[in-house]
Amino acid sequence: MISDKIFEEKGFMLVDALLSFGLIASLLIVTLPFAIELFHLRELSKKDVEFSRALYEEALFWTRQDTESDWLSGEQWIQAETGQFSIMLSGEGGYEKKVEIQSISWKE
Repeated sequence: MISDKIFEEKGFMLVDALLSFGLIASLLIVTLPFAIELFHLRELSKKDVEFSRALYEEALFWTRQDTESDWLSGEQWIQAETGQFSIMLSGEGGYEKKVEIQSISWKE
């Protein structure tokens, strides 16, 4: 009698294990694309912050002259071009930021 119950419970354990595996697999399949998208958005935000910081630093030392400079910001190279009325940054992958100055008021 005892041995018959053990064999009957093994079948239920197999069904329980398969059901648990199926639930975990389906949960992973559903959540994995969202996790990948979050990591992608994080990288884009990181790049945007690096470009904003680079633009800020270029604007601090802007002299209204045509100059070019290359420098490393975080993990990427950024090329900065400044002109009399603009500051333009370009980086890897075609990412760009540009500021055009409409008017200037100097305080002395």
